[in-house]
Amino acid sequence: MESLDVALVGPGRLGSVLLHLLPDSGHRVRAIRSRRPPVGPRENAGPESPVSDTWDAPEPWPRVDLVLVTVPDRFIGSVARRLAEEKLVGDGTVVLHTSGLLTGTILGPCGESGAAVGSWHPLQSFAPNLGKVSLSGIFCAIEGDREAVAVGEQLAGDLGMKPWHIEPGAKVLYHAAAAMAANLSHLLVVEARRLLTTTGLTGEDAAAALAPLMHTSLESALRASGLEGLTGPMARGDLEVIARHLEVLPPHLAAAYEALWRHVSETVVGSG
Repeated sequence: MESLDVALVGPGRLGSVLLHLLPDSGHRVRAIRSRRPPVGPRENAGPESPVSDTWDAPEPWPRVDLVLVTVPDRFIGSVARRLAEEKLVGDGTVVLHTSGLLTGTILGPCGESGAAVGSWHPLQSFAPNLGKVSLSGIFCAIEGDREAVAVGEQLAGDLGMKPWHIEPGAKVLYHAAAAMAANLSHLLVVEARRLLTTTGLTGEDAAAALAPLMHTSLESALRASGLEGLTGPMARGDLEVIARHLEVLPPHLAAAYEALWRHVSETVVGSG
């Protein structure tokens, strides 16, 4: 394994995870750049401690092999311009951003400076209420220049991830699928729990009551090739029960429920 000297730009949720995992996988974090000043006194930093600076008060970076840009999508383009303007990247440097939506082309200014560019996206949720998140076994979508892809694959492998090459044109659909799986399921569980609290359960008990139901349903869905594992009134096409549900649900949830029923009726009941 070739050890990499790495700079992190934007140590948010994912960046903070990488900051702790990279040294354990044999890589060295040499520089950190963020919007806010670093926390804690700099005078106690040892010789191997990374340079920690901000855009307003930059410090000279040591030479690095890899720059990981872990900022929100809307800032990636401006970060790329700043990295190029400050001559922090060039020949021999790989720059990877971690957006699931955007391709490496948004790092164009870095590419024009001689760096190899690409995108590197772990298919994982970094929720703030779950504490430490592991990357082991997580799929990582990678695309970009050949050298950038090679470094991205090495990094993913060193972190115990499963790297795979995604075509640039498929990223938007890929990200939409990921958002559906993570965001829509989260919203549905939160709303279902809230509804149960109106029936007499506490929020904690509602979550505990939903857990086995959700785990079973999720396991069934992940094993299925389609909707054959679906259960309940939608799977049976029980219009009377569905109508009663629609009567008691709040309007915004009733609209979502009805849209799901229409999809099920067209694909499952309609083909039965």
